[in-house]
Parts: sequence; C-alpha cells; structure tokens
Amino acid sequence: MIIGSKDSVVTPPKNDFHGLVICQILGLAALALILYSVLGGNYRLLKYAAFSAPMLLVIPKPNLTPYIFILSFFIMQRVFSKGWMLVVYATDIMFVLMFFAFISCNKIDIKAAFEKQRFLITSLTVFVLWAVFGYFVNFYNHTGLENVTSLFFIFNFIEMTVMVILLSQPQWKKLRDNLIRFYLICSFCEIIVAISMKILAGARTFADFYKLTGTLGSHHAMLGNVMVLSFGVASGAFFELRGKRERYFSLLVAVLSIATILLSGTRSAIMGMLLAVPVMILLQFRAKWSIPIVILSALAVFAVVGVSAIKGIVIQTMVGSVSAGSADMSAYGRLLIWERVYEYALYAPWLQKIVGIGVGAFTSLKFNYFLEVGTFTTGAHNNFLHVFVEAGIVGFIIIATVFAYIIRTLFLKSRSNDNAAKCFLFCTLVLLFSGLTQETFWFNPVFGRFWMQYVFFYLMIFTFQAENATTTATLTSAPIGS
Repeated sequence: MIIGSKDSVVTPPKNDFHGLVICQILGLAALALILYSVLGGNYRLLKYAAFSAPMLLVIPKPNLTPYIFILSFFIMQRVFSKGWMLVVYATDIMFVLMFFAFISCNKIDIKAAFEKQRFLITSLTVFVLWAVFGYFVNFYNHTGLENVTSLFFIFNFIEMTVMVILLSQPQWKKLRDNLIRFYLICSFCEIIVAISMKILAGARTFADFYKLTGTLGSHHAMLGNVMVLSFGVASGAFFELRGKRERYFSLLVAVLSIATILLSGTRSAIMGMLLAVPVMILLQFRAKWSIPIVILSALAVFAVVGVSAIKGIVIQTMVGSVSAGSADMSAYGRLLIWERVYEYALYAPWLQKIVGIGVGAFTSLKFNYFLEVGTFTTGAHNNFLHVFVEAGIVGFIIIATVFAYIIRTLFLKSRSNDNAAKCFLFCTLVLLFSGLTQETFWFNPVFGRFWMQYVFFYLMIFTFQAENATTTATLTSAPIGS
C-alpha cells in the first residue's frame, strides 16, 4: 500500500497553513467581487479572473489542491454555459487539476480504494456503463446539442466515480480534520456573503430575505441544500473537535445554517427536515426491522396520496382556489410536470422506460400543455422521477441501491455511538425527502455540483475514523465502507 510521503501532493506539512490562508483570502476576494458585480453591474471577465486566482495556487503549491477543491464548491459560477444545457463549473476544472495532481505523483492505489469503498465504486461504475448504453440507444432521437450535453453529464458521473477512488486513498486520513475545518470556514463565509448581499440590496424585513442565493449558482434552493450539508458537517465537528473555540465555531455554523435555510425560503429542505425528524426518532429504536418499516411506511403514504381522494386535496392545497392570484405557481408548475412524467411512464415504449431518455436529456421530453405546446423544462423537480425518466427503470434501481447502501452505512455507524454519523444520517434523510420536490442529487445545471459535495464529505467523514475520535468501535456486520 502506498502512503503519501512528506512531499506528497495530497499530504501538506502539518503546521504549514500559510498557503491555506492565502487560498482563503483569494477565495473571499472572489466572493466579494461577486457581491460587488451583482449590486453594481455585470463584470463577467473580472469574475472569472477572480475564480481562476485561487486555482493558480496549485502551480507553486500543489499541496493546496484539496483545499481549493472545497473552495470551488463556494464559487460555483459557470465558466462556460449554453442556455440551460451544457454547463462547465469551476468545480469541474478543480476536479481535473486534482486528478492530475494525483497521477503526476503516482499515488493512486486502486486496491486500497476498493478495500474501503468497493460497493460505491462498483455501483457508480455500473451506472456509468448503463448511462453510456442509454446514450447510444437514444443518440438518433436527440439533437447535436442534446447529445453533447448528455456526454458531459456522463462525464459528471465519471467524475463522481473517480473522486470516490481518489478520496479513498490512505493519504486523506492525514488531512481529514483540516479539510473539515476549512469547509466550516467556507460555509460561514458563504452565509455572511449571502446575507450581506440582501442587506446591501435593501432587505430589511424577513420577507425581503426570501430566496437568498449567495454565490452557489442562481437558485436559492442550492444555498438551502448546501446549508443542510453544512449543518451535518458542523454538527458532527461539534462532537469530534476538542478545542472549545472550534466546538463553539462549529455550533455557530450549525445554527446559522438552519437560519439560512429558513431565510432562503427553501421549502423543499424545510419539508425534508420536518419529515426527517420523526424518521430519525423511529430509527433510534433497536427494532431489527426499523429501516424496512420506515421505507414501507413512506411507500404506503405515497401510494395512498397518489391513488385516493387525498390526491385532490393535496392539489387544491398547493394550487389554492380557482383564482389565479391565489395560486402557488411554483407548486402548480411542479404538478403539471409530474403529470407529464406520469403520462410518460404510462405511454412511453417499454424499451425507453427501461433505458430512459438519456442522462442529462430531460429537456428533450416535450410538454403538451405546460406553458405552451412543445415547450420543455430542465428537470422533473423530483429526484426519483427525474432519475426514472433519464436513466430508466434499471438506472433508478442502481441509484436507489447507492442511497440505500449509504443510509445503511450511516445507520450502522450511528448505532456504534458515532455522533457524526447520526448528524450526517439526519442530513441525508432531509436531502432525500427534499428531493421529492426538487433535483437535489441530480445533475440539473443549478444543482449540478451538490452531489459531488455530498460524496466528498461522506468519504471524508466516514471513510477514515477521526484521529481524535471519542470511540474506536468498528462494525462487524456486512461490508460498509469503513
């Protein structure tokens, strides 16, 4: 097994934080420039220059690669875009730099990665192969731009698979706590920038803060989802970190994350939290069948709502009265999209239902009555429906299996008195429930980098036990990637 040396590209010296400080200063400068440009004008060239500045640090200081990779999550403006389809983010550039930083030092140990995350690597690889198969099946049904976009989305999943391999290397254990601290710093700065943008724009009341966006793309739900993730990381750090200042800071980030979710008006995340709380309470019982009970209960609720009179009550509640002025157009639009997906599930050819219309090709699904005939939407506003439409029944089963594995991993670790696992399990449930009304984990252009963030910290927090962890319990059940 290859262990990173002192000069390894992924093992910076223990006490050398000078470059890290420079990295953070440049990142904050980029955020400040975004704030200035949003309020004062569109300085696109200057913004892209600011995004590039932290990345250039990997040339004289390659040890900063993982830190700048985290920083790229918080400056997720588009480097290149073509409407709502083909989009390249700063995170994609940083991923490529991180990959070459590894291979240039010959530090990729495939065997070590499979020992830690065999199931995750295998399942994601199978999904990539299935997505490639679906691409060729649907090739002649799509336009040239749709095919190029689909290829890029397949590359997103290849990124995910390779990232699991890279982050399962032994060297990362030495960086684990520092990376978590750095993420908390970035989360705190993101919250401050998001709120500052609203205050400087004239927001004074609670209603004025609705739909905070920060720097995380152009959608307020993106900020809300990342704050759910930040809450999980900060809460876990509160239990693990030993210094009082670090614990108080992580607690502050956790509280501010919840406040930002509420201020951003991310109703999907709020709904996810309300549903996750009773589920977490149920999971605390030592019943052998607790997880199956939760899954079956959720399926029963969805089935009853979908086929009974309750469906009509839900629709009326979301839409409001017949008066257009009282209708919640965001909720009503989702209902129309789900109705179209329901029609697709009923009447699409069986081959297409099995294979899907192609990863990243949801825009090719034309709507007959949403806005006008022949229009399209960028996503199903529901993770599960979106996966089904794009990847088919088989792809849906693969992705569902991945999350079932992750939940089982976190659940078993939480039973070993691992408080960080409990926090992250709660956030995973919140995000999955929120996915009922948005594409939290799918590669919609707005949410495209979120899944990469989630996997990044799932691996960082749980692949390696913390150096100062309070427990050394190990799991003796089926292999679970720890």
